[in-house]
Amino acid sequence: MSNEIKSTTMLYKRLNFSVSTARKLRKSLKHSLRIHTKEEKKIQWDEDLSHNNIYIINGNRVSMNEASALSFIKDTLTPFHLVNKSKEQRKEDVETKGKYKYKIKKIIKDEAGQPIAAYLNDLIERGDYIDREQVKENFEAFEVSRKTQKLKSVQNYIDLHNTITQAEKPLDGRKTVIQEAFFKFPMHNQVDLPAEFYVSAIQEFYAKYFPDYNVLLTVYHGDELEGGKNKVGDHPHIFIDCKNKRTGEYDLTEQQAVLANKVIKHLDFFKDYTPLNTKQQTYQESQIIGEALQELFYKHINKKFKTENIQLIANRLEKTQENLELRKKIRLESKKAKEDRAFNLYTMRQEQLEDKQNKLEQVSIEIENKQQKKGTIDQEIRQGKQISLNLQMKIEKAETHWSERLAQFDSKIKENTTTLSTLTQKRIDIQQDITQLQNKKVELGKNFKAEKDKLQKNLNNLKRKVTAESAKHKRIKQAITILDEKLEPLIHKFDVKVDKVLHAKRMHEGTDTLYQEMKENILQTAKYMGKEKRHDYLWSVKEQLKEKGLDPNKVAFGFKEKAQLFVSDKFTNTQIIEFDKEEAEQAKQARRRRFLKPKPPSPFRDPYDPYQ
Repeated sequence: MSNEIKSTTMLYKRLNFSVSTARKLRKSLKHSLRIHTKEEKKIQWDEDLSHNNIYIINGNRVSMNEASALSFIKDTLTPFHLVNKSKEQRKEDVETKGKYKYKIKKIIKDEAGQPIAAYLNDLIERGDYIDREQVKENFEAFEVSRKTQKLKSVQNYIDLHNTITQAEKPLDGRKTVIQEAFFKFPMHNQVDLPAEFYVSAIQEFYAKYFPDYNVLLTVYHGDELEGGKNKVGDHPHIFIDCKNKRTGEYDLTEQQAVLANKVIKHLDFFKDYTPLNTKQQTYQESQIIGEALQELFYKHINKKFKTENIQLIANRLEKTQENLELRKKIRLESKKAKEDRAFNLYTMRQEQLEDKQNKLEQVSIEIENKQQKKGTIDQEIRQGKQISLNLQMKIEKAETHWSERLAQFDSKIKENTTTLSTLTQKRIDIQQDITQLQNKKVELGKNFKAEKDKLQKNLNNLKRKVTAESAKHKRIKQAITILDEKLEPLIHKFDVKVDKVLHAKRMHEGTDTLYQEMKENILQTAKYMGKEKRHDYLWSVKEQLKEKGLDPNKVAFGFKEKAQLFVSDKFTNTQIIEFDKEEAEQAKQARRRRFLKPKPPSPFRDPYDPYQ
């Protein structure tokens, strides 16, 4: 295989379509998807070569027939026919958005205190365009129950929000909504590359320079004909959605103008160009953008040639007056129908004939030049002797001249030696300064690391404190809930049961059942207490019953009750009421002081009362 790199020219072209030119877009899509139309004057492709074509929709390679092609065209163009929604439809969208907003507020309430709650709260307060895919990516990072269901509600809200926002800013009918681009190598260059090269080349170009825009359709044509007979250069087409995925604006042409300005600024080829208006371009400015993008595409293709070890290099035509006139003619022809253009697939024969004529003229000129060169050589041979004499005189003169020059060089060398010594000393001084700066850099690095470690340590301490406080807060919150919902009713029932026992005693009625109910009440209350708090509580109950003249032994826990407490402590986490060390000590001292106080006389005569 030869390692010689072959040169070729190349054409890169883009076409912009707006809402007002949707009919032209439909026609271009039909051509790209191989749907015959009544307007065709000539056969533009060979059905027998259709197996060479490739169709990629939204990143997926698909087979294509007329029905699926028409369906794709309808789905692509429908949004642009519905740009101006009716007031009734907008009202319905606003109401539906409100319903989803209510659902999101309910999620915020359910997840109160969690990061997802703050994130969703900020989301529903936004009034600008919301990036649906970015929200989906962010949502995956949160811990939340029924994530898929809740994400669906959020995405429905976003879709309606963006629709309403866009309706409030109606789309300009002149704004570019879809851009088509293609590139090809002229047939006379005889470039033979696989289909995958063409597809990946144009897709990679747009992915690199315009990643914020979706590729709707990529097509590779390997079936086109010249005049319905000869096959022409294979090539791809790509259709880009000009709606920015991040901003929701149709701003592809504006971003291309910004990129074109960078190209104009840094390449000599564009030295005579002035910066472009990035917001709105004239026809001439749009052509300049195309030339700048073509320059980038040449670099992109050449880099791909090199990466894939393809022995080709793409070179643009020089900016001669002839080429400029040719560009002008091509632009005028581009306004005509494809089959009527002078620079289309059907007039390539004429170009090939002209190319052969040009080559014939070049051969004739080359023959004439060689004949002239032969005459010149003959004349030089006749003048050889005279030239030898002249050379001898020139050598003698040169020896004298260079002797003088050597003397000058010696003087210059001495001067440069002195200068070199001075520069050498300066270099030594600079090296010393560099060494000092490097030492200082090392010292600053150590100080920075020490300070960083110190701050990191403080940060870790703060994180531990925050974690501890969070756990404490959670425990207190849980304790308050249990106090309100469980213990308060139990304590109230205990007082009621004490009163019932006292009343039964006064009325000389049986108290065993009441004592049993009281014991069960005390048991249920004790389950919510830790070891120290439970001990203090049971002691307080005992003392209280004694003071009221009741028998505390009848509510004392037996093996059954103790077993229930053991099971509750072992297998549940309801023991949320507990003393800390300081409270436990205070309770202990309080019990000791109470033992020392004299016992009050009992208001009842009871054989079980220890004070009677």
